[in-house]
Amino acid sequence: MKRLLILLILLTLLLTACGKTEAPTVNTEDPTQSQAAQITETEAVPPMLIGAWRSLDPGELDMVETIEFFEDGSISVNCTYQGQDAGTIYGTYTVMNGMLHCDMTANDAPYIIDYQFLIDGRELSLINEDREANYIKVS
Repeated sequence: MKRLLILLILLTLLLTACGKTEAPTVNTEDPTQSQAAQITETEAVPPMLIGAWRSLDPGELDMVETIEFFEDGSISVNCTYQGQDAGTIYGTYTVMNGMLHCDMTANDAPYIIDYQFLIDGRELSLINEDREANYIKVS
């Protein structure tokens, strides 16, 4: 039952990212070119992004997500389903080409999710082609 709830949480989270991302093509014969490509793609993380963000709308499923971005580049997403803890998934994040790029793992299955993100004061919007999710900063 707990796996089903975690799967339900992941599906809700994944609704915002159904597209596939591809790694940039880099000439692997020249290591300096590879390093330069990585440096130009990764951007500084906005300091306001660091901390915990809680979803504003629990939706029809009565699910509340809390996303926490850490300074070391790690991320955790905890979900509460109908008032009960439904589990936490973990991963890493970077800002690349103006997008929030998250490498996550759930039930030993890795996946990548990319968002356009906007921070307006204490509000965070995560946007992709499927939907927009809004969060408020809680710490």
